Amino acid sequence: MNSYNRNKITNNIHYFKRIDSTQELAKRILKKKSLKTPLTLVADEQTKGHGRHGRDFYSPPTTGLYFSIILPNWKKNLSKNELLTIDIAVVISKVLENFFPDKSFKLKWVNDIYLKGFKVAGIITDVYPNSNGSLNLIIGVGINLSTAQFPNYLSYKAIGINTKSTVDQNKLLIQIIKKIIKYYYSKKHFLNDYRKRSLILGKNITIQLGNKTIESIAQKIENNGYLTVKEKNGNLKTFSAGEIIRVRLNEH
Repeated sequence: MNSYNRNKITNNIHYFKRIDSTQELAKRILKKKSLKTPLTLVADEQTKGHGRHGRDFYSPPTTGLYFSIILPNWKKNLSKNELLTIDIAVVISKVLENFFPDKSFKLKWVNDIYLKGFKVAGIITDVYPNSNGSLNLIIGVGINLSTAQFPNYLSYKAIGINTKSTVDQNKLLIQIIKKIIKYYYSKKHFLNDYRKRSLILGKNITIQLGNKTIESIAQKIENNGYLTVKEKNGNLKTFSAGEIIRVRLNEH
């Protein structure tokens, strides 16, 4: 894997060899100053990388892509709120497909990117105020590019996209950033693309809601991004949030 060339990092992309979390650094920056243009923070390694619900995101050096994009003026883009994470997952998947054309990436509701039934990327979004009170969107992305070894608690559910990859990380990073920023300032949505890439539709799944789990079959991704499932008793139920903790890929 070709690592970052710091000489190619631009003024609006800040590179760090080792950091706790790009997402947390973004918040610390916003506490101190206001931004008028997008800013990206990228790390070669994270010691406390995390995803949704504060879960660890394993971020070893050189083998992954870990970054956060700060996008100002969130109030002007609130129309994207419901489908934001769905759209971002599609945007990143499309870029990955260009760099890894032999791979078939799937999306687990809401925004995890999978390959061959294993997680290869995660996305987290936070809305955070500037020092002047204006709102910013922070999009955090972690991608397992060539990671070959994972801790035991992850080895059964995460893989690297290609352990022998020679993809240029700079080029991949720049393309993802460009596409995300272009999306942010556009009026586009990618719901149909998301449905086509769905890992779960038609599959038996387990959804966790707090301390409760629900066994069901994923039926439909609604136009607002919500998930409709069919329960064992045949009833349909729609969820706006929740975590899918199991997908039975070999069942119908």
